Amino acid sequence: MIKTIGLKTMKLTIQDILEDLHAIETHCRQFEKKYNLHSEFFFDAYMNGRLEDDGNPDFAEWAGFYKSKLDREQRSDFHKF
Repeated sequence: MIKTIGLKTMKLTIQDILEDLHAIETHCRQFEKKYNLHSEFFFDAYMNGRLEDDGNPDFAEWAGFYKSKLDREQRSDFHKF
């Protein structure tokens, strides 16, 4: 997997991916506790317009973290284990 940072491109190691996932999951858990809602259910509602966010910046940030988690899992094939 390739990760672009600024103008530099680097190959991600398994360790990099695991560290990213750990950080992302930490952020998602904070939102889950704050809003008493699991990230999977939040993301589905958010993406399908079933969530009234009234411009809540937390929701956009949370959705971004969760999308990154899904992307990392898909690209790394962790979901197969």
